Amino acid sequence: MAPETSFIYIALMWTLPYHMDSQGLSNEAGSQRTSQETDQQLLINEVNPDNPGLDTKEYVELYHTSGGRVSLDGYVMVLYNGNGNIAYKVLNLTGHMTNDKGFFLIGSSSVVPKPTIFLPSNTIQNGPDGIALYCGGGPYREGMKVTNVGLVDAIVHKSKKNDEADILLNVLTPGKEAFLEDAAFWTNDESIERCLGPDLQWTFQVAKPSPGKENFCSSSRTFNLPRAVINEVCTVASPDEFEFIELRGLPSTSFNGLVLVLMDGATNTVYFSMDIIGKTSSNGLFLVGPAGSNIPVNQPFPVNTSRLLFWTSPAAVALYSGDSSDFPPGTPLMDKLLIDALVYGKQEAMDRELLNFLTPRKSAFHQSNISLQGGSSISRCDCCQLVRDSAAYVSSSPTPGQSNDCPTRDFHQEITYCLKVTECSLWVPDSQISYDIRFSLAGNIENICSCGVSMGYIKDSSVSCQGAGLVFKALLIAKSSSQLQQLHSAFHTHVGREETIIIAGRSAVVDQDCLHAQGTTAKPSERGPTSSSSRSPYSDQSELLINELNADNPGSQEDEEYIELLHTARTANTTLDGYWLVLYNGNNNQAYKMLNLTGYQTGTGGYFLVGSARVSPKPAITLPPNTVQNGPDAVALYYSWEPLYAEGMLVTDRGLVDAMVYTSRGLDSVEGLLQVLTPGQEVLLEDAVVGTGDESLSRCHNLLPRNQISYQVTITTPLKDNVCLSSTVSPPTTLPTLHPATLPLDLPQVVINELNTANGLETAFIELRGPPHTNLSGFVVVLFDGLDNKAYATIPLQGLTGANGLFVIGSPSGIVPVPDQLLPVAVQRGPDAVALYYGNPSGFPVRIPVSRKGLVDSLVYTSGDNTDKELLDVLTPGYYMAHEDESSLGGSTSLSRCSCCEVNVPSVYAISAPTPGAKNDCPTANFSMDISLCLQTHNCTAWIESYEKRLHDLKLVLTRSIEDQCHCGISMVYLTGVIFTCNSRVLILSGKVQARSQEQLQTIRQEYWNFISRHQFIYVAGNQVGIDKNCSGPHVTFSTPPAPVPSPVQAAEKTGSLAAWEISVIVLGLLLICLIAGLGSLYYMKRRPSNYTTIEMNNRRENLVEF
Repeated sequence: MAPETSFIYIALMWTLPYHMDSQGLSNEAGSQRTSQETDQQLLINEVNPDNPGLDTKEYVELYHTSGGRVSLDGYVMVLYNGNGNIAYKVLNLTGHMTNDKGFFLIGSSSVVPKPTIFLPSNTIQNGPDGIALYCGGGPYREGMKVTNVGLVDAIVHKSKKNDEADILLNVLTPGKEAFLEDAAFWTNDESIERCLGPDLQWTFQVAKPSPGKENFCSSSRTFNLPRAVINEVCTVASPDEFEFIELRGLPSTSFNGLVLVLMDGATNTVYFSMDIIGKTSSNGLFLVGPAGSNIPVNQPFPVNTSRLLFWTSPAAVALYSGDSSDFPPGTPLMDKLLIDALVYGKQEAMDRELLNFLTPRKSAFHQSNISLQGGSSISRCDCCQLVRDSAAYVSSSPTPGQSNDCPTRDFHQEITYCLKVTECSLWVPDSQISYDIRFSLAGNIENICSCGVSMGYIKDSSVSCQGAGLVFKALLIAKSSSQLQQLHSAFHTHVGREETIIIAGRSAVVDQDCLHAQGTTAKPSERGPTSSSSRSPYSDQSELLINELNADNPGSQEDEEYIELLHTARTANTTLDGYWLVLYNGNNNQAYKMLNLTGYQTGTGGYFLVGSARVSPKPAITLPPNTVQNGPDAVALYYSWEPLYAEGMLVTDRGLVDAMVYTSRGLDSVEGLLQVLTPGQEVLLEDAVVGTGDESLSRCHNLLPRNQISYQVTITTPLKDNVCLSSTVSPPTTLPTLHPATLPLDLPQVVINELNTANGLETAFIELRGPPHTNLSGFVVVLFDGLDNKAYATIPLQGLTGANGLFVIGSPSGIVPVPDQLLPVAVQRGPDAVALYYGNPSGFPVRIPVSRKGLVDSLVYTSGDNTDKELLDVLTPGYYMAHEDESSLGGSTSLSRCSCCEVNVPSVYAISAPTPGAKNDCPTANFSMDISLCLQTHNCTAWIESYEKRLHDLKLVLTRSIEDQCHCGISMVYLTGVIFTCNSRVLILSGKVQARSQEQLQTIRQEYWNFISRHQFIYVAGNQVGIDKNCSGPHVTFSTPPAPVPSPVQAAEKTGSLAAWEISVIVLGLLLICLIAGLGSLYYMKRRPSNYTTIEMNNRRENLVEF
């Protein structure tokens, strides 16, 4: 949530304790827990139970009014069916937490951002039904009757006006009506969202879906919080520089009646005051500064004001309600009508009286000499919750009228700070101690690095006693990866000195032994391309991997199963904090065993063993016999500081580090696990015929994560080097894999949309697509050379996507419209690759080897027959290169994305005419035909076992065969809805082919006929299969109005190439006409009177029979 908009949201949430006893209008859910019980609440914040078409984007969003991470232990969410008033779904939220913004999402797997708890499609019923949140009470189980025991919050909803749910309403929300989700509100989809009503009551409204984000509430009133806060103070060293103070409030809100007061710490009196007149801008900011500057201000300083208005040290800025006449120069300190205050200055010149009056029990903001040179700002980095507290601020570069330059959790490191103290039990109960340690630690780090660090860089702190020592844990955040490294280095330098320090007047000794006892210290976690807690902490050259699996033992005991992990640095005592090992069942794609590895370390050689008690050497974690299932199943290794994983959850790739999908029987199918954990790859078979005794799946071929071909069936070797049959483990050829699912959850979905290599710099371009007006800062485009698989150019992106979501990188002299960013080099023709990454631009220098680290999307391409296996293996494993063939369209061509959202999949691109900055020229359903292709195979069932792989191969062979003959631009993305089925020994491939025009469709159709008629058999994945011509062919359909009448040449071509089925229809029609004519003639002859000279008395029955 942006700081500017979060001000409104926090304003609304602060009113919750005053209004939770009555949740509002007639269509609002009630709550049993009131503000008297707790100042902060967990709420049902948004519900989307009914989607257009298939219900594949349902969700329930919870929100904790603290706006931060809160444990959900003890909470249970129950979904009730209004028909019978019983629970049809119960979700225990214990073990989960809200995210850094207070949100917690439960829903379908296709919801963006990804929910923490997945629900199968069509789980949340449309209504009349109820959703209830409980804490305490219970037990709650599926099939139980509706209850309000332990009820925290609830909503009863419906999708039809006439629906009724009286019992649910009486129990969950007495006196209220069910809320109607109006499907006509929004053309696409709508949701039910919690907002504050005009009568100061909480209510729900229908609005555009906003999962994981602030709701689209119309209210902008301020309740029970300061009208304004001090947002930024810029002190300067020279009169020629721009000094200013920036206030923040609600957008377009009047600040009349506020007084800005400046105070001198030497005399503790006022030396300047002014009335604030005017209203905030649309982003909630109000800038006060000198008149006549190039930077526009909302209100200038008075004309007679001298430059260098803000004194350096010690001094204070305060915001009062009242009138400037109440604060003439020389007025002593006062806290009456005080709204916000900031005391600042150099550390050696602080004045306690200034602090005691304006910010009692808080510290001053210390400005270092480095931060004062050239002018600097004191910037608020905690939007609205902290007032009269320097902990809300950091030193930064000036940003008048813009978002403040703040450290973020994108670059963070968890730290542990141990202190030797006297009587720790006397320290911890002090509620102020955590604040005081943050202040002291920030000062010590700043004294070492002189990098402008303050308390605002240390978040989420906690204090506990460990023996006689005190343990302080916190999150160290930064503005960049390099700054985080600098802060982390300074922290370790400080810890290594083991100095005696003074904290709030009490002495303590820094203890580095406590830190060493935790094992190898992890590298600072740069979230860059990862979620707040889903990134491995190890260096780029080492990683924790699944090294060996023994899931199936001889006999029925199954008491020697094990899973062996290996840290590729092969060092002992490497901490496994943050890692999770999850075992999945292939029958339902759910976790049946979850192990939290926090607190464990690697052993000798970097190994870590999990297994049965009879395994020798003894495992670090012991499992009961027959725990590891034989398959079809999977083992997955995750990294996350959040408890994202639980037994019973659906398979996920969030935070995924490594995985293997396996079976012990050749006919098992595990497509659900493969698609999520190791997409595009085949299941591993633990073959029992390898040896006379036991066997395992051992990593032998490479050290690439999530790579099924890395493994080989060998003899068992727990905690030893694997005994590989034909190859040895080689060092990694690429950087560790980081799947795109480990990117930040709130990262905008930006993809490579179009690529034109052209023949030079002027006409080549790269086009990206994302949400409209998306800031692309942090994204980097990297161009890789297929000759050495290293980057030959990197392009850090700047600017926003357009209103249509497009962003073009190219040359202004050759691209129309003008590109958004210049292309520095010509794009090579291939075999090469274009890749889109997210992270610190310094991490992507020229000549960096190809890697999936931070990868968002990629396209490996060629304009000829050459290929590059390593580019494919790293960027798009399991796929073939995209071909850009200019002969297909007779001119300059592009590779254009014609499928919405898949990433790192070359098959979603089609050859088309270049369309920079405009909609791609893609095949459409307006021009389509049904196709069928029958193939004769001895064992069709074997194809079903590797369905996705075989289907991909079939589609590739079909489109390549047609394109090789017609050069009409057809590729795999032209095929839609294609499936294959088995009928005895015949494999039947069916689906549709789309085209970009009627002419192209006619060409494809003709060449498809030629393909069927010319070939007796084809090769698919090296296997020869025959074509059954009797059930193969195209069938043209047009979903648009009839096309214009073709030219004589086109008409001649079409009449001269009638298909067999068209000829059959004509012949059948002629036969039908002849039959009708014959019957008519016979009837006429029988009805006409005979010549009376030849009349005979015929038998009536004979006449009927004859007729």
